[in-house]
Amino acid sequence: IRHRFDILRHFIVNEMHAMNLLPGLAAARCPVLVMAGAQDPVCPPADSEDIAAALPPGLSQLQVYAGSGHGAWRDEPEAAFAALRRFILA
Repeated sequence: IRHRFDILRHFIVNEMHAMNLLPGLAAARCPVLVMAGAQDPVCPPADSEDIAAALPPGLSQLQVYAGSGHGAWRDEPEAAFAALRRFILA
């Protein structure tokens, strides 16, 4: 990863607080697995619940990992990849 702190700062100060991507999720047409870390400071579980709720009924599956932060595949790889396999095979 090449860190560009000037770009990150611009995003945090100018864009992040005005972004609302939830309305666009209603256009999803395929199943969506929302993976959330219970300890995620970037996208807390309540935000992940909002994401799952914004998807069309019957298309979302929310999986929360108690011991994970931002990226369950890093913190709980066995559980996260098992869930991914089940989701893809279903």
